[in-house]
Amino acid sequence: LYDNHNPSARRGLALVAEQERNFADAAVQYDALLRLVPSDTVARRRYAGVLLSAGRKAEAYQQFAELATRLPGDTT
Repeated sequence: LYDNHNPSARRGLALVAEQERNFADAAVQYDALLRLVPSDTVARRRYAGVLLSAGRKAEAYQQFAELATRLPGDTT
């Protein structure tokens, strides 16, 4: 399960964990997904959100900063 290198499967696992409010597991899945597809800004935004929900503020802010770099005109 955790050795899966399929981005779609990782996204699905992250979304299920997020729905179940298992933010620690969702963060693991989003981190793995972003290692496979670093340019996935939707996953990065969701990753930042679950990090915040898990109380990992410093890591979340790092992800938001990365998003600001990748999407300089995005205000969402």
